[in-house]
Amino acid sequence: MFATVKKNITRYFSGNLSLQPFYEKLHSWTLRGMGFGYGTDPETSGEANVIKKISSWENTDRGRKVIFSVGAHEGKYTQLLIQNFRDGFDIYAFEPMPSV
Repeated sequence: MFATVKKNITRYFSGNLSLQPFYEKLHSWTLRGMGFGYGTDPETSGEANVIKKISSWENTDRGRKVIFSVGAHEGKYTQLLIQNFRDGFDIYAFEPMPSV
């Protein structure tokens, strides 16, 4: 019985274009709930939380880590990386837009 119910629910929600507006709103709420979309400041955009979470993971690999900061602009994101990661990593930061 459970398999049938699961199959019917999956069939209804998968590919149902009438639910697209709901999915888009749910996506927006989810990003806001995680702090994303509040500007370009890493401290308020949610990026700082992601950096802190990743840097807290136990480092089981003894090799150097490589971190890319694409769109480095003023370097705020790069500063967060430096503050949150210990030794054993290289940061390659660049800004591809010459006007920035």
